[in-house]
Amino acid sequence: MKKKTNSTVFNLESYFPTVQLGRQLLDQEMKNCRRQKLSVLKIIHGYGSSGKGGNLRIGLRSYLKSLQKQDKIKAFVSGEDFSIFDQTAREILQAAPELRQDRDLERHNHGVTFILL
Repeated sequence: MKKKTNSTVFNLESYFPTVQLGRQLLDQEMKNCRRQKLSVLKIIHGYGSSGKGGNLRIGLRSYLKSLQKQDKIKAFVSGEDFSIFDQTAREILQAAPELRQDRDLERHNHGVTFILL
């Protein structure tokens, strides 16, 4: 019997998108997640090749802030804050307990973001 999961991973980085295309792909993936009744979406967007944090990471997180203000997502937490000591991360772990086994928990990974849908 397969365990029910409440989360999925979307490797956005593999598309090498611009910020605009990244937003479009993210919107489509969030729609897919909602159809599947998933609670959490983990995005792999990468850190950026400049060493200063890439445009995709910065642009997507800014976009997520606007979606949260519009009540289109409940919350999000950056990979660097994905810790049991972060309130939003705890909400995400409650919604998708399988993420307690996620390799990025407590790893401070700047290249990922978790979205509570």
